[in-house]
Amino acid sequence: MRNLVRAVVFGIAMVGSSANAITIEWVDWTSGSGGSATGSVAGIGVTYSGPNMHFIQTGAGTNYWAVDAAYLAGDIDNAPPGNDIIALNAGGISTITFDLAVVDPVIALVSWNGNVVDFGTAIEVVSVGTGHWGTGSFTNVTATGFSGDGELHGVVRILGQHTTISFTHTAELWHGFQVGIEALATEAPEVTPLALLGAGVVSLGLVRRRS
Repeated sequence: MRNLVRAVVFGIAMVGSSANAITIEWVDWTSGSGGSATGSVAGIGVTYSGPNMHFIQTGAGTNYWAVDAAYLAGDIDNAPPGNDIIALNAGGISTITFDLAVVDPVIALVSWNGNVVDFGTAIEVVSVGTGHWGTGSFTNVTATGFSGDGELHGVVRILGQHTTISFTHTAELWHGFQVGIEALATEAPEVTPLALLGAGVVSLGLVRRRS
């Protein structure tokens, strides 16, 4: 009986220790030119529309995510893979559209220095740190936006369910981004550590009753 109790407690502890690690599915951009791009993530289509892109990479070119400290400093356990990136230089309104609603999408940033950004909806700064071009910071953070200081590399989360994300940003030499999602809105909710704790307690009660 003691061994069983220890096993259940150990299992609950392990669940609690890994509960904050979130695996992100990142968009696979497949084509783009001018002010539009298309791709997919988790089996659904994704599009970008807005000011003309400075450039887009769809699998070949420099891996701007290889220096990944800025993307792993928060609760996300996987930086964007490979070389996919959309780079902007002209300011304006950019819109990302998903074929289905997604939950808490994230935007990974490369070199958003001197940029003033607003998403018009609630955001959360997830992480910041050293990236491909160096180190910067989020400044003037509000409920819906931020400014970039220095070579800002990091991640912001767009809270809630969304089929579109629109944000304003200012012009500079170029600043890049990649889009990721935590889950589709249609997926079953994740089992929480609290629920697993309850299940473990119930299991112990049944074992004790049987013994």
